[in-house]
Amino acid sequence: VYAGGVGTTSANYLKFYPDARASGMGDAYIGVCNDASCIWWNPAGLSGGKDAQIFTSYLMHLENVYTGYLSGAVSVKSFGTIGAGILSLGMDKIKSYDSSGNLLEDYIANANVINLSFAGNVSKKVAIGVTLKSIQEKIEKESAGGFAADLGMKIAIMENNRLGLGIVIQNIGSKIGYNEKSDLPVVIKAGIGAKISEPLLLVL
Repeated sequence: VYAGGVGTTSANYLKFYPDARASGMGDAYIGVCNDASCIWWNPAGLSGGKDAQIFTSYLMHLENVYTGYLSGAVSVKSFGTIGAGILSLGMDKIKSYDSSGNLLEDYIANANVINLSFAGNVSKKVAIGVTLKSIQEKIEKESAGGFAADLGMKIAIMENNRLGLGIVIQNIGSKIGYNEKSDLPVVIKAGIGAKISEPLLLVL
């Protein structure tokens, strides 16, 4: 995994893991994903999915921060697979104070990421995919937004997908911020997975 600009990027929720199964495998999941969650992980994996599918998850994080994720994908014959998803991040109301320490009205902070994806096979062993992202976030009365894209590839090293390699570049796009704008957290990931036997799966 490569990630640039430590401590200097915005919208770091783009690096969240939206589901427990994939987070248990770490970033290696991008080499084996084949369902609607691939919209978030590696869009190329959509090409190996079923005709139509839906994926949903809800996670509670520390300090009452939560993420909800919903995605769906459908295979279009002789065209490829298209999908869409939304990640919603929120938290409990935040207390605010004036310069004298007096309690003011509580405010909220949240973010939403809308994804549109396409994937297709360029050969029997190679699939490519792209996810386009609309990013919106809000803190109290201030809001910010931007756009980004993920580019992914999945390679079947062995037949029947018993051994596969995935590569993805995530969050290529515009800067986001309030008073000052910062780069998005661009990440390059690679993962490899092997099906030992059903349902045993080895990922690296």
